[in-house]
Amino acid sequence: MKELFNVSNVLVANWIGGLVYNLIAHRAGGMVFTWSVVFGAVAFSFVAILGNLVFFILYFKLSEQGRFFALLRDHIGGILPNILATIPLGLVIGYILTQPNAYLWIVLFMGPLMLARYSFKVYLDSHTILLRTIASLVEAIEAKDPYTRGHSHRVAYLSCEICKTMGCSRSFTDQVMIAALLHDTGKIGVEDAVLLKPGPLTEEEYDIIKQHPVVGRRIIESINLSPVVNDAVLYHHRRYDGTGYPPEGPVAGELPLSAAILAVADTYDAIITDRPYRAGRTKAQAREILEEVTGTQLDPKVVKAFLHIEPRLRPEDADKLLLYSI
Repeated sequence: MKELFNVSNVLVANWIGGLVYNLIAHRAGGMVFTWSVVFGAVAFSFVAILGNLVFFILYFKLSEQGRFFALLRDHIGGILPNILATIPLGLVIGYILTQPNAYLWIVLFMGPLMLARYSFKVYLDSHTILLRTIASLVEAIEAKDPYTRGHSHRVAYLSCEICKTMGCSRSFTDQVMIAALLHDTGKIGVEDAVLLKPGPLTEEEYDIIKQHPVVGRRIIESINLSPVVNDAVLYHHRRYDGTGYPPEGPVAGELPLSAAILAVADTYDAIITDRPYRAGRTKAQAREILEEVTGTQLDPKVVKAFLHIEPRLRPEDADKLLLYSI
């Protein structure tokens, strides 16, 4: 069924794009390179790709797995640069086909193009391996700590929404989401007797828990992630006023933005989530607590951005919504 949908999606989207092309460039016959052909080709590219994207997202909307306009906005932002980059390439190939010895030039032209495509495929393969490694680490900590099950995904979702509200770049947002998924990785090294204790921790036990950001940073070192991810994992329990843990870290007001965003998302989800020794607070109570610790524990500008969008957020649907964001 999935393969049938994919094939039908491509065929219908390209058919609609072809209709648009014929409306614009129907008078140009044969291998004639005119401005009507150029505009027709550009229109075909946009309509076919956008149509493919709309059908894809509409499918998931009908399956109740996401928000249509939010998904459309996010995916257009991701593919628009690729569309703009490939349209000139297609026009160049089209122009070459109208020239003498066209196919010889195409053969010479395709060599560097295929090399570039191979390099891009290698990059995509390495990115896929990275995502699988991240997923494995998340599964490992969730298997160890029942509380963490779903927590990392909710924090990643909340962090993503904060980044969007603050106007962060797509690249930075992706890095913060990766950090959110990995922020509790260090708890893998905490003994079960401490990590899964049903009641409040003693001072000695709390000191053990406070080591998890440093341990987590050490675990992810081998993945070769960006400083944005490393800083967020290491400092997400570091306070805005320069206190918190680990004790060595940024001074007051200099907490990295990635860590500040992760801290707000992590704190909010921890407040509203049930724990073995207390019930989760309401969202209204969580908002009040965030306002109380603004400027001391949490970065004021990040809290302001979060509270602006908090009423419309759905952390309980994080698993479904995150699928189309990262």
